[in-house]
Amino acid sequence: MKKCSLIYFLFILTFAYSQDTIYFDKDWKETTKTKSSFYRPLPLKKYGELVLLKDYYKNGQLQFQGYIYPNDERKYVGDVFWYDENGFDNGFTQNINLSKQKELIYYNTDGSIWKKIKYRDFGEKTEIIIYHNGKELINGKIINGNFTGSFSPNRPNLYYDNPFYKNDESIPPPVSVTAPAISYNDTKKTPNKIYKEVIYWQNGKIAKETINKNYSQEPSKYWDSTGKEIEKSSKENNIDIEFYTKNGFAVQPKSKTETTINENDYLVTKILYGKNGKIINVSKRLNGNRVEEKIYTNGKEIILKYKDDKPFEGSFNDTIGRYNSIYQMKNGQIVGEAIVKDSKTSKIIAKGDYTNGKPSNGTFYNYDENTITISTYKNQKRDGIQQIFTNIWDEEPSEEFEMKNDLINGFRKIYSDENSVLTSEYRNGKPYEGTIVESNIKSIYKDGNLIQKEEFEKYSDHVKIIETYENNLLKTKTYKNFLIKEKPQSFYTGIYQNEKPFDGYFVNKIILNEIPLIDYYEKGELKYQYSFDFVKQLDDYQFYKYDQKSVYKNGEIVDGFEFIDNEDNATLSLIGYKNGKANYLELNLFAMHYFNRFTFDYNGKEILLKDFEKQTSIKLTKKNNETFAEIFDKDDKLILNNQQKEVKEGFPNSTTIYKIENNQLTKENISLETMIPLYEKAHNELNSFLINIYSSIAYNRTIEIDELFDQFVEIFKSNNIQKLYGQESFIEGSNKVLSSLRYNNEGKPDWGIKITDTNKVFSVEFYEDGKITFTKKINSLDQVQETINTLIKKYE
Repeated sequence: MKKCSLIYFLFILTFAYSQDTIYFDKDWKETTKTKSSFYRPLPLKKYGELVLLKDYYKNGQLQFQGYIYPNDERKYVGDVFWYDENGFDNGFTQNINLSKQKELIYYNTDGSIWKKIKYRDFGEKTEIIIYHNGKELINGKIINGNFTGSFSPNRPNLYYDNPFYKNDESIPPPVSVTAPAISYNDTKKTPNKIYKEVIYWQNGKIAKETINKNYSQEPSKYWDSTGKEIEKSSKENNIDIEFYTKNGFAVQPKSKTETTINENDYLVTKILYGKNGKIINVSKRLNGNRVEEKIYTNGKEIILKYKDDKPFEGSFNDTIGRYNSIYQMKNGQIVGEAIVKDSKTSKIIAKGDYTNGKPSNGTFYNYDENTITISTYKNQKRDGIQQIFTNIWDEEPSEEFEMKNDLINGFRKIYSDENSVLTSEYRNGKPYEGTIVESNIKSIYKDGNLIQKEEFEKYSDHVKIIETYENNLLKTKTYKNFLIKEKPQSFYTGIYQNEKPFDGYFVNKIILNEIPLIDYYEKGELKYQYSFDFVKQLDDYQFYKYDQKSVYKNGEIVDGFEFIDNEDNATLSLIGYKNGKANYLELNLFAMHYFNRFTFDYNGKEILLKDFEKQTSIKLTKKNNETFAEIFDKDDKLILNNQQKEVKEGFPNSTTIYKIENNQLTKENISLETMIPLYEKAHNELNSFLINIYSSIAYNRTIEIDELFDQFVEIFKSNNIQKLYGQESFIEGSNKVLSSLRYNNEGKPDWGIKITDTNKVFSVEFYEDGKITFTKKINSLDQVQETINTLIKKYE
């Protein structure tokens, strides 16, 4: 049976029991014995409702064994196994067993039992037993997703192929296996979960053992076929040996990988063995990069050197897809003749000579990120027909063109599909006539002039933008990839004058790296800009509907939204205007798997800050001629405000706030005893961004509300949003909060910055855990501010 595929004719089994043998050719089509590559003895062995299917190579070697339903051999049951022509294991698949036969038996080529697998009612494995010379050798059990005993070569996967699942059929997958939850109140000690993964030699002696204990793996041990221990892994020197096996029993080593870990690097040495036991390849990698490779063939040793993971010295023979490259490297440069052959037919694809490491004369192959170029050179310059292939297995080019003296000169053909060819002509490296498609853009040229461009949606034939040109200057641009709600049209056109927007619709700005804003011009003057709330159209990225309109006069926004994009797309800010004055701010934050929006709404009397994610808010108003700040939870219930009762300086569990008011140092002393629970609630329920803003405003009671909103607007306009995150107050002007000092329950300074004024000489002291760690005397309040800013930045 062909590995990982189906037998060509499904009716074979219907008539199987009336024949002795069925013969197949190399493509698994039924044929005669003389033309066959495989055969199947009949009748097939029945096993309850199943049959055991066995296929053989022409030389009599077993090619496949596995259980199937007799009426449909496409549906495998349990494990199925493939073998190569020499009897070595060549792969298997694990399938769910939904049949009534809950024990499946597999056989060695001499007819003795090799393996038994038992299944639970839902079709998953519960026990695997492996035999050697008729006796049980290995036994492993699977209970509730946990493994006990021994498995060879590895413990089974918990995921199964389901032969009943096809296309969109609604066939339920096997019931998932979940380990029972651990109860942390259980006084009983959780038992260790231990199982082994082992491989045995054909003589029944152990070859490899790996112990898995409580989800960790101990270093593997290895033995030769006489039972002598030969290798043992460690953390500093990890050994991994793979084997050529027959029915899971080791015949001889297939590879040995040794990883040596030093302080600053690691070296991986891998040895490959042929099926005759001889070394065929030794490779070394340092920190993941190839360093050296030794190839042994026909009694010869070929040494290849690498530098920075690239070929550097030696005779290389590389194969990528259909391209087999044969070339010689010396000191990092290709020297002499390089030949590229078809990896299947050995037909020469390219052949050329290198001079000083560069192509000189002939045809040359280059592979770059899955694009292959076959170039023709004369005297180290591209000259002649050049070809580009977009897939490593393609036999026909996706593009070919003619070059002379290293410039495209002559025809260029782009093959978009089997029946479509775009032809153009180049002169001296520039397009002259015809149609060119590059990166979803189709360009049309006539008499050396660009006439039209069409931009397509990615992976689609839909044209979204059409540009027309006169004398190689942009004349019009027509958009078909959006809709303006107040002016619904099938397309929108903008007319350019001197290549500048003049009349109609234009895309001049793109926000968030993909969302265009639509500008409308009349006689060269911007009149409107159309936008939308991107949160409402996250899935409409190919066709947006614009329902927001901004109005401009004399180049200045009057009504609507102004967008301020951040270069790294981490933030998007909006300023809303009404009658030429800002009255709304919006901050959108983006990170991996995260989005949030903060809004600042000003109605002339109060500012309302809202958190989109947590639905909390801050309200800022003027009350009794002072700034009144309130924090509300998601249910609009008051958490905290800035109207706290004053106490004496140094009162236990109090805080002193130091401020500048009317160019004088002032202070305010508030008790925290009753406020601590409220502060904790605020910190738990509010985003730190709003906490920072509240902290800067709460005790700056003299600032006017309109002045405060103007400062917010200026921060948004200057795209300096980080200023709102800092520990330093963002508020500008003569009146501001400078610092605070917290007192402990004994009324002693605990943490913060204390400022004292002695005849206009200011002393700044920094307390940490009750100790003064910094002190400085200063002669002006400006210097006090600078000193405090430096201290804050140091501890941010």
